Amino acid sequence: MIPQNWLKSFRTEYGDIKVSLPELTASDLITFQKEIGGLNRACTVLYELVENLDFEKLDKDFFDFVPTSTIQRLGYLLNNELEQADLSENSYKKTKEFDCKFQKIPLKNGKSTENCETNSKWKIIINERIEIGLCGSGAFSRQGVGDFADLGKAFAELAVRLRHLHIVF
Repeated sequence: MIPQNWLKSFRTEYGDIKVSLPELTASDLITFQKEIGGLNRACTVLYELVENLDFEKLDKDFFDFVPTSTIQRLGYLLNNELEQADLSENSYKKTKEFDCKFQKIPLKNGKSTENCETNSKWKIIINERIEIGLCGSGAFSRQGVGDFADLGKAFAELAVRLRHLHIVF
C-alpha cells in the first residue's frame, strides 16, 4: 500500500483521483519502463516532470520503498541524459544519507552489457542509447504541460490507459 503522504488529490471530470507525487511517479516510470514503451519513452516523460521533482524533501521511507536499482537508474538518467545535475546530486546525497547500497546494474535490463562503459558514481552499465522525443508528443509536449495540476491530469489519463502507475481511485 502506498503511504497517503505520497499521494495528491485531483478533481477531474471523472471524479476525484489520487495521483502519486512526482518523485514516486518518476520512480515508477523507470520501474515500469517496459510496460510504458521503453526507457526512451520514460525519459521523454521524465523530461516533462523534472521541474516538479524535489528529492530533498523525501525521507528514508521513500528510499526503502523504491528499489535501489530504480534510484540508481533515475539518478544516472537525470544527470547524464536529462542534464539535471542538481536533482541528480540531491538524490545521490539522500542515497548516502540513508545508506542505500548500490550494485553494478545495466541501464536496460535484458540487453547485453558486453563492452559497455560503467558510470562509476551510479554504478550503471551504459548499455542503452537514450533518445528523448520532445516534439509533438501529445499530452507530454513541452507546450502541453503547464503546471503540476496539468501534469497530474496528464499522468492520470496515462495511468488509466496503462494501469501501472501508482494511482488510487
